Amino acid sequence: MMGVDFESQTAGIQRQPLSFGGYVTANVYWRDGGGGEDGAMPVVIWLHPYSYSTGYEAAYQSGNPVESLTKAGYAVIAYDQIGFGSRIRDGGATFYSRHGGSKSLFGQMITDALAAVDLVMCLSSEFRNNASLCGDGAVFVSPYTDLKARVPDLDLTQLVMAGYALGGNVALHAAALDSRVAAVASFAGFTPMRSDTVDKPTLGIRRLYDLHALLPRLGLFRDDPSRIPYDFHEILHKVAPRPLLLFTPQEDRDATYSDVAACVETASVAWPNRTGLNHTAPMTFTTMGAAEVRVLVDWLGSLGELARVS
Repeated sequence: MMGVDFESQTAGIQRQPLSFGGYVTANVYWRDGGGGEDGAMPVVIWLHPYSYSTGYEAAYQSGNPVESLTKAGYAVIAYDQIGFGSRIRDGGATFYSRHGGSKSLFGQMITDALAAVDLVMCLSSEFRNNASLCGDGAVFVSPYTDLKARVPDLDLTQLVMAGYALGGNVALHAAALDSRVAAVASFAGFTPMRSDTVDKPTLGIRRLYDLHALLPRLGLFRDDPSRIPYDFHEILHKVAPRPLLLFTPQEDRDATYSDVAACVETASVAWPNRTGLNHTAPMTFTTMGAAEVRVLVDWLGSLGELARVS
């Protein structure tokens, strides 16, 4: 998978596999002519949903976020999160047999997302040749230096993290922990945990500690989720005042919309005059089809200088 011609490509799009973090393989996509006279490219780290069999490969009836973002002029970094796609055998019981109760799959997903931010840093013109930060075995783990040279310079100040469902949840957490993320887009990414009781049609927090086994210790709060140490209004506060797109369908099967709306309203005070906060809540179910991808691309295009880290 680390070669240049691993698969056929969409016309006009270049792809380069690279290793980063804990030997995670990502694909970096950019359109022909990216970088060059245009300088460093804005970049989107795309985080996929609960797509166990396909990973980040789009499996929707219409719409391909990676392809559409690339054609719109963004460099895109995409990879299979642990337990999905090419890494499916690394999740579940294998992960917990290896790490015990001291780690969680969700925590590893956040760790990988933060390592992807390091990858962007190490593909920027400022740090690309910094051996102390981006040499083998350090932040950027890759012996494929000749392949790395194919990728155009990426603009660390225009780094956006975007995701759908599980990916939207991971994106919010990672951005809350790393100020290098300039803007965040979360599609159907969350429902508040403290009000997500297990008797709800969503299955409550049981989705996270049991159904997907992402956060086993969250099960300690199954009888009283109000005792969970933090919730999403605090995550959103940590993202603020950076630009944030929350696309929260009101018929999301994994969320209680009234709780989501109240959470966003509580957190909105962190954005002066709500500048930079875009909450879109269509009366529909969750999907990441062509219409949703267009919302993402249009939102990115509207950011302008807002996407730049101050």
